[in-house]
Amino acid sequence: MASRRRPSPEVSRRIESLYVLLFFFAVLLVVKVLFGTLAGSKALVISGIMALFGVFIVAVTLLRVHEAAASPRSRLSAKFSSEKTEFVIIAGVSIMIALSTAAVLVSVVHITLAHTLYPPELMAAWVAVVTAVMNIAMLKFVRLRLGEVDERDVSRVLFLLHKGFIVSVLVVAAVVFSRSGFVASDYLLAILEGIFIIGYSAFFLKDSFKGLMDAACDPATMNLIQRAIKKADAASRLDELKVGRVGTRLDIFLKLRLSPATPLRQARILTDKIRQSLASALDVPHETHIGFSPW
Repeated sequence: MASRRRPSPEVSRRIESLYVLLFFFAVLLVVKVLFGTLAGSKALVISGIMALFGVFIVAVTLLRVHEAAASPRSRLSAKFSSEKTEFVIIAGVSIMIALSTAAVLVSVVHITLAHTLYPPELMAAWVAVVTAVMNIAMLKFVRLRLGEVDERDVSRVLFLLHKGFIVSVLVVAAVVFSRSGFVASDYLLAILEGIFIIGYSAFFLKDSFKGLMDAACDPATMNLIQRAIKKADAASRLDELKVGRVGTRLDIFLKLRLSPATPLRQARILTDKIRQSLASALDVPHETHIGFSPW
């Protein structure tokens, strides 16, 4: 049985940072839902549901970083063996969040149309102010500590933190307006938040289906493609490989690690050799996209 390698100090620092971020989103979820319920602020409760996205995005990223750190030699094969599962999890959680939000949204709309509205307590505004400050702090934390994590995951986390700050500010305004006489403001903001969360869930669902399509290449073909790349240049260092199937055609996206000092002519020769090797190895229509990253 292969022994598990200890992650490098840089990877350990990223893992610790992701755990901090996971704890932050979990606390944000509990605080907003709990105090929103106690204070009677529907907008604060629904804004807390947004933190669920952060919880599962960071959790999936943590699993990916742990996996890559534990078995660096099999990073590519591990990535493709777990990628479908990852996309299925994301799709399932997105549906769960959308349905939960829809249920709360229906309740809020029903209360708004059929019942006497009550202004939330000022406690909801204070909680929103505290969470807005927390969002600003975590924005700085993510930019400083998570620069090396997958760019897609970081951009999603930054998006959630930005939107979390904006929503917290809007909750403060809604509570103030509600206490000043415009009681419906908190309910109207809750309805808008619910619509946004359902839309964002649909985005993740669409992204997951696209990812499942991209990951739908069988292991035998993946091995054939990797062998063809090595045959073209045994010294090539494969940094990333992704294969999508569109009908009978394969879309091959690969990234090689090259020294920044590598001449452009040499890089072009390498790409031509890889394309020729793939053309000889594959008997199906395919398109190859080759990029480079520095080592």
